[in-house]
Amino acid sequence: MPKQLVLMAAVAVSYFFYHYEFFSFADCVLECREKRRSVVILTFVLNYAWFVAASFLDLHLIVNWTIFFFFFLLQIRIFYHVGFDKSAMLAYFGIIPGLAWNICLRCIFALLLNRPLTSFDNQTKLPGNIKEYPIFLGFVITGFLFYFFRQSQLYERLCIILRDRSSLRFHVGIQFVLYVYLVLNLLGYYVPSNSVFLKFWGIKSAVFAFIGLNICIVYTMRMSRLNLYRRKMREEWTTMLTDKEEEERLWTLAYVDALTGCYNRHLAGQVLEKYSAASKDYCLCFVDLDHLKTANDKFGHQEGDRYLKTTASVLTAAARDEDYVFRYGGDEFLLLFSEKNRSQVTDLLKDTGEKLKQYSSDKNFPFIMSISFGVAQCSEAETAEELLSLADRRMYEQKRGKDRRKR
Repeated sequence: MPKQLVLMAAVAVSYFFYHYEFFSFADCVLECREKRRSVVILTFVLNYAWFVAASFLDLHLIVNWTIFFFFFLLQIRIFYHVGFDKSAMLAYFGIIPGLAWNICLRCIFALLLNRPLTSFDNQTKLPGNIKEYPIFLGFVITGFLFYFFRQSQLYERLCIILRDRSSLRFHVGIQFVLYVYLVLNLLGYYVPSNSVFLKFWGIKSAVFAFIGLNICIVYTMRMSRLNLYRRKMREEWTTMLTDKEEEERLWTLAYVDALTGCYNRHLAGQVLEKYSAASKDYCLCFVDLDHLKTANDKFGHQEGDRYLKTTASVLTAAARDEDYVFRYGGDEFLLLFSEKNRSQVTDLLKDTGEKLKQYSSDKNFPFIMSISFGVAQCSEAETAEELLSLADRRMYEQKRGKDRRKR
């Protein structure tokens, strides 16, 4: 009897060591900074009480370990406030190594002592049952295993898996298969024969479970990393697109006229500086809408805005991709034509003016739309400012000529 009490106490101490190291390992995996000793002690008392009760009740080993798994599952979920998948993964990770070592050591003891596996089942009341020895060693070895995982930071692999839900579910599925594979080996403890084959089969199953669990962790970790990298790439791509869209939006606010959709005066200055500095051949055209103020006063600003937008549309249609159309002021537009001479631009603007007049009737305008323009070749002035002034002057000369003809 004293020997039995000593064995029970030794098993209790070994289980506490295993239990404490497992929950310390769980703290690391779940990144829980605060180690709650009261929780560890409470769960130890509950779990070990179940082990003792299961032994006295002579419950089947499969039932015993399965209920032990659900104890771990509920305790992790309640005390760490994590979802089912994370709780199941950690519970299986606590159970599978412990069960594998217990099966392996029971089979080794059975081989060394030439005893049948029934000597190591859950029926502790029967004479000759010596399951305490392999259980004691199994818990001690598994406890050191979790200690090693913590110290070597191998738990970080599980942390990576926990961050990817699809990989986590896959991992839990493989763990379930390994667990079922192991618990089926417990049926051998109820076979009365002293079969060497069953003992070696149990050792082989434990080794297979360890190898399978390791492969599962490595593979799932790599899969998780790929998924995390894929998500990160998507996020970076989305951020890049968002930044690009924001950049385009800000550029539009800075350089595009909101009413007409043409470039604005601010960009016109930059483009002129660039062309002048590069000594490019270009032609500048100043365009002014005739009688816009009269249209606004007589027909309202809505018709005046329609006048501006229609003119902008016609001018843009006349320009090529390499040309620029700017809204320079209230009723003024500036056009820059690359590699065109003054005569070509003048003919183009005359045609554009005729199209605009045609639009007046086609678009049901209550007035005739027309433009006045002045064209200047870059070779006619030394600076962009002088060229701009020349085009502006010629535009006003054309406008005054129209007014004289009307009188």
